[in-house]
Amino acid sequence: MNKLKSTVTTNYANFRDRASRSEFWLYMLCYGIGLFIFMMIDIELFANGTAYLSSIYLVVLMIPTLATTVRRLHDIDKSGWWYFFMLISLLGPQYPTLFITPTLSTVSEECLV
Repeated sequence: MNKLKSTVTTNYANFRDRASRSEFWLYMLCYGIGLFIFMMIDIELFANGTAYLSSIYLVVLMIPTLATTVRRLHDIDKSGWWYFFMLISLLGPQYPTLFITPTLSTVSEECLV
């Protein structure tokens, strides 16, 4: 638990050191459990589908999560920039389709003709 405590408190925005495998996965486990708990609370409290608490949770822990992931990448001798390749691979296939698919106004104009 000391590793988890140091990850969130002293290594909050430390992007230079290394994170061991156990530190990384313990943090991710607690992060996932916490997110699940806040999502369940959001479902019970806010019936209209808004996720206030889980959104706040995600924003507050965004920097420690990014820092822990980058430090874990340093531990396996990779640059921290490898983390952003994951984002590109998630957005990559969808990005060109935004420009290829016609907009709704274009489709409705074509249907009217």
